[in-house]
Amino acid sequence: NPENMKEFNIPSKPICINIWMERGTVLPHTGVVFEPQLMWRDAYQPKLLSHKTLTATATKPWSIRLLNTCRIVSMDTAGTICRTKYPLARQNSCLMLKTCQKQEFLLEA
Repeated sequence: NPENMKEFNIPSKPICINIWMERGTVLPHTGVVFEPQLMWRDAYQPKLLSHKTLTATATKPWSIRLLNTCRIVSMDTAGTICRTKYPLARQNSCLMLKTCQKQEFLLEA
C-alpha cells in the first residue's frame, strides 16, 4: 500500500519476507508489559556474501502490534483486490491485514 511504504520505508515492488509472531509478556516484579507483535523482515540479503552486511530490517524488523489489528481478511472470499495498488497479487492466495490506524498490508503465501 503506498501509504505504508512511506511510513515503514518499504520498497514499491513486492518483496519476499520472513514473518513471525512475537508473543507478549509481563516482566515479573516490574509490571512492564510487552505487547505481542507481528514482525517481518527481508528474506533476501543481497550484500551478505559479498560485503558481509545485513539489510536494515535484519537488525530492526518491521512490526505491527497485534492489539492494533482490526481485521484479517481472506481475499479469496472477501471480494476483489484493488489492482491499482496491488497489480501482481494472486487473489486466491492473499490475506489483507487491516489495523486501527487505517493501515493495510497485503500478504501473499
